[in-house]
Amino acid sequence: MKWPMVRIPKLDTFEILLIVAAILCVLVYYGQHGGPTVADREAIEARAQAQDARVADLVAHHKVEIGMTAAQCRISWGSPNSVNRTITAYGVSEQWVYPGGYLYFENGILRRIQN
Repeated sequence: MKWPMVRIPKLDTFEILLIVAAILCVLVYYGQHGGPTVADREAIEARAQAQDARVADLVAHHKVEIGMTAAQCRISWGSPNSVNRTITAYGVSEQWVYPGGYLYFENGILRRIQN
C-alpha cells in the first residue's frame, strides 16, 4: 500500500521557537496549577444551576434581563412584531420591536432594553 504524501509547511527557526514556547507555557501552567479541582467543578455547576433557575423564573413571569439569550427572550416575551438586523465586521446586532418596547441583541445576547 502506498501512503499519500502529506505536505508539511516549512517553518523557520523563529516560528518553531514560538510553538515550543507556547507548549512550554501551557505545560508549566498546568504543572503549577493543575486542572480544575472537584470543588471548582462543583462550584461551576452550582452557579450554572442557579442561573438556570433564575432565568426559568424570569421566563415564567414574562420578564427579560440583560444577558439572556435571544431564545430565552423569545420564550419569555413571544415573537417580536419585527426585527431590524445590522451585520458588521464585529457581528450581528438586532433590534426586536414589541408593542411595549424594544430589545437590543449583540450576537444573540440581550444587551439593552428600552421601554
